[in-house]
Amino acid sequence: MNVAVVGGGISGFVAGYTLLCNNRANIIFRKITIIEANNRVGGRALTTFSGIDLGGSWVWADSFVKTLELAKELNIPLMDHPGGSKNEKRFQGGIQILLSTLQNKSVNLAKLANVDFEVLEGAQVKQVDLIKSTDTKEDKSHCKMARSKVQLHVNYLQGGTSIIDSDYVLMAVPPRLAALNISWNPKIKKSMADVMVSQNIWMSSMGKIAFVYSEPWWQSVGTDFN
Repeated sequence: MNVAVVGGGISGFVAGYTLLCNNRANIIFRKITIIEANNRVGGRALTTFSGIDLGGSWVWADSFVKTLELAKELNIPLMDHPGGSKNEKRFQGGIQILLSTLQNKSVNLAKLANVDFEVLEGAQVKQVDLIKSTDTKEDKSHCKMARSKVQLHVNYLQGGTSIIDSDYVLMAVPPRLAALNISWNPKIKKSMADVMVSQNIWMSSMGKIAFVYSEPWWQSVGTDFN
């Protein structure tokens, strides 16, 4: 089974890692491909060399239960957000450590399971085609189902195009971007497309600027900027 994951941010790498963790005898993955449109993975998560997060960074302990479980599983330490409440956590060293750990773990799991694990950067999925076949297969209930596959048409930032064949595709990008930036064949139902387009992209209109000081002067004047 070949699986393509569209989106090389945290969600995309969690998807790839989860698939590899569930690679069992009855579900055998031959290849998992993570496709990222930008020339770097991480999506909206970006950490500087000094550990400053320029994208998403907060982990809310009372609601991000799965994130905390994943951090514990991957042995990634969290810390209290400076000046915040005990509910506000951050990844020690920046959120990029979560991405790099997921990527390294996935590579190792793929080697052990003999799965081809590939990450494509600067690869923009422009069209998704569902290719139906006249061939059929029989499931456990002896019902015959038509075989099908998915073709992804990809444009590369450095030039060139390709078509990626896959049995399944996981979308790990904001629904709004998937509806507006990708052509679907057959077309998505209008009611579904309208819902996808209506979904906001969290903090998409915001910018983030980081200032680095030699010492935490704000502590001496009694403020934590909250």
